[in-house]
Amino acid sequence: MMVKEKACSLDFPAPQFGTPRTDRPTYGGDVAALAARLGWSLMPWQQHVADVSLEYDPDTGEMAYETVVLMVPRQNGKSSLVMAIMFWRLLKFQRQNVVYTAQELKLARKKWKREMLPRLRAVQLLQEDRDYHVSTSSGNEAIEFFETDSLMTLSAVGEEAGHSDTNHMVVLDEAFAHRSHDVDQGFLPTMATVWSPQLWVTSTAGKAKSVYLNHSREIGRQAVAEGKTEGVCHIEWVAPDDCDHLDPRVWRCVMPSLKSVTTGGSITEKRIRDNFAVKMPETDFRRAFLNQTDMGDEGTQSEITPTEWAQGTDPESFIEGRAMVGVAVTPNRAEASIAIAGIRADGHLHVDHVKTGAGTGWVVDDVATVISNWPGVEGVAFDGGGPASALKWGELPVQALSVREF
Repeated sequence: MMVKEKACSLDFPAPQFGTPRTDRPTYGGDVAALAARLGWSLMPWQQHVADVSLEYDPDTGEMAYETVVLMVPRQNGKSSLVMAIMFWRLLKFQRQNVVYTAQELKLARKKWKREMLPRLRAVQLLQEDRDYHVSTSSGNEAIEFFETDSLMTLSAVGEEAGHSDTNHMVVLDEAFAHRSHDVDQGFLPTMATVWSPQLWVTSTAGKAKSVYLNHSREIGRQAVAEGKTEGVCHIEWVAPDDCDHLDPRVWRCVMPSLKSVTTGGSITEKRIRDNFAVKMPETDFRRAFLNQTDMGDEGTQSEITPTEWAQGTDPESFIEGRAMVGVAVTPNRAEASIAIAGIRADGHLHVDHVKTGAGTGWVVDDVATVISNWPGVEGVAFDGGGPASALKWGELPVQALSVREF
């Protein structure tokens, strides 16, 4: 399928999923001015993202969006935009804590030392040890800005990350690498009580196991579909699954920095064609440059065959007392299963497969039905670091449920 190039008033291809600009004021112009001081100009698409994501309430100054999900193909300038926004926040407001993470702490350190620090040190109006101080010791990397008393630090990602801090802005770069929701457990509580917090989730598409990013994208797309203009800002460039991945017209629709007469971007069609399109496996190219998730065949098939399961059934078995419901969701959220386990009269364990179905939208309602049919149910068990943790468990009857993560 060939993608039709969108006709619009923008100087770049419109995102396939994008929170719209409203009539609220924005800090986007301030970011552009700071980027110029740092030595580069924002490209049109970067300016658009800054304008939308940094809209604010004119009465309070608080930003309209607490979560920003930005998904764009590789080599389009995502990192330079995020860098400008982080430095802007550190220099704009008093006593800000800004945290930068990547898929691994060592990669965050590499980008910090090789890209961010040189950009900052090249700014003539800011002098190191007069306007800011840099700590480069391993494990304590930081930039402290004296005038605003603001601090930028690096962090690992995980359930324990950031627990002792209060953070105003957290950037989860290369979010495709996170295979659980532990990242939210680590950082969201640190932003609960601060003024105008923002969590940035930035990435190119990942794989079926990119649980955190895939869930963030799902929430973002839903917000766009519902026309929401507060809370979650979602901006995503992505090609249709059935497109011709070698068609330059497709590239022009999903690569907002692709250099042309119109965009004046940073990457050329020739380089895409000669260095990536013909050399990379198609699946890898689609993920990196068309922003398509590689779902692969991430093993949704159970290791126990239906025949083996049937051979192990006991039609005379039933639960007599206490019971626990178990929920499992595949990494790509394509399928979910519910089971119940409890103790029989003879003390042996009884396990009953309740249902397996497509998607996850039905799970919570069906679990509520199971609870109502088995008065002995004491709780629901699920992988607290997996996709099932994102379901709306709070909608279940409190008196009948005690959610337990393992």
